[in-house]
Amino acid sequence: MYTEPIQTSPVSHIYQLLKIEASAINRASEQLDREQATQSIELLNNCPGKVIMTGVGKSGIVAKKLLLLSPALVH
Repeated sequence: MYTEPIQTSPVSHIYQLLKIEASAINRASEQLDREQATQSIELLNNCPGKVIMTGVGKSGIVAKKLLLLSPALVH
């Protein structure tokens, strides 16, 4: 039996998408190991020379965001 897909408005779709993303961010923040994050930042701050970050797709986006945040990570 074929049923027509339910049509939702673009605003409803965006609202649901934002709720899903917000939930994922909340879960990620609850799972963050603060000690490990602190050690990672210290390692990057104390690295002599250059730090090279690469990535494709989402990991590339994360690398770009870390690059933009890097001045804030310095003491």
